[in-house]
Amino acid sequence: MTSIHIRSATLIDGNGGPPVPGTDVLTSADEIVAVGPGDSVAARVPAGAEVIDGVGCTVMPGLIDAHCHITFDDVQSNDELFFHRQPATAALMTIFNLPKLL
Repeated sequence: MTSIHIRSATLIDGNGGPPVPGTDVLTSADEIVAVGPGDSVAARVPAGAEVIDGVGCTVMPGLIDAHCHITFDDVQSNDELFFHRQPATAALMTIFNLPKLL
């Protein structure tokens, strides 16, 4: 299991509060394990963890790209997609693509 320790970055947590400078973030595999001041997170960092110097950088843990076009398939142009596509075809592509997104 790979752990990553980002040290002394500015954290934007996405909850509407101001950015928090000097914050450490520890991840393990695909989970955020710890977030907080350096000394509280450092105690939880396992041996062999990758360490990233976050000074001057901003992190936003948990941020994902949720923008997708579930009705798209292998179209060749916008004209084909928006003007020559039957609604039933778009519905079938959605049925096919949505489980992949989830």
